[in-house]
Amino acid sequence: MTFTPLNIITSQNLAVFYAVILSVFIFLVFKELGRRNIAPLPVIIINYFVCFILGNIWISTGISTELKEVSIPRLLQINSFSLVEFFAVSTGVLFLFTFLFMAYSTQKVGAAASSVASKMSMVIPILSAIIIWDENVNIWGYVGIFMALLSVYLMIKPNKMDSLKWDLILVWVFLGSGLVDLSINFLNKINQGELSNMQLTTHTFTGALITGIFYILLKRDFTVFKLKVNWFWGIILGTINLFSIVALYNALDSFPNHSSTFFTINNILVVVGASLVGIFYREKWSIAKILGLILALFSIYLVQ
Repeated sequence: MTFTPLNIITSQNLAVFYAVILSVFIFLVFKELGRRNIAPLPVIIINYFVCFILGNIWISTGISTELKEVSIPRLLQINSFSLVEFFAVSTGVLFLFTFLFMAYSTQKVGAAASSVASKMSMVIPILSAIIIWDENVNIWGYVGIFMALLSVYLMIKPNKMDSLKWDLILVWVFLGSGLVDLSINFLNKINQGELSNMQLTTHTFTGALITGIFYILLKRDFTVFKLKVNWFWGIILGTINLFSIVALYNALDSFPNHSSTFFTINNILVVVGASLVGIFYREKWSIAKILGLILALFSIYLVQ
């Protein structure tokens, strides 16, 4: 087959491109929050509120085009709450805490290190695809999974013992991100067209919003929500976050029965993109972390 530039522009590649770009923008927002000394928690809570509002407006507008009115969000129709919707809302709890880990990690150890820890967690959805959904992986794929774990160790290995407390946050990013990917793959497989990708995403973010509200009520600190800067960044993050997950579902749909391949391609591109963001912010890299990044990229290649 003759190669032309148009071979690259396929619906599958475009779906992956949109998912990757939006994911990198999320790391960029977190980096800006750290640079401006803005606490991530209120921004993240506002972000999920924006996701809930924007998602329901998007859904309702699409459903009620002919009626020219906003319909009641399906989430509020408790009598018709399905199993898929229940799992989607429940997954929102995991989304909230993983997002907090990612924000904290990006600010403390950098965008590139955080993205590698996050994206090396692909071993979790890949292993689940092999064990639960019987996807085939060759011997080089297993070697790549082992190398991925080794690269994570190199990325989180502290240079000094007193820096261990910062580097350990990457472990939580690794575990949380892996479980998020596993949950997305699980929801995508059990959904079977019951909900649109926007509905599936909005339900998940509704669960995250409810969890965030309970967390804030326990802390009883509402002053941070009066700051305009928090709302400014919350709206930006919420808009990007909503469409990034929708894009992720769209891209995953273009890899039927090959979710392990999708997570490999998606993760390596996000790692590269976030690394470029880190260079823009002049992040310093130790030899171990540079070696870890190189090993990470190679391991993702082997897993394909």
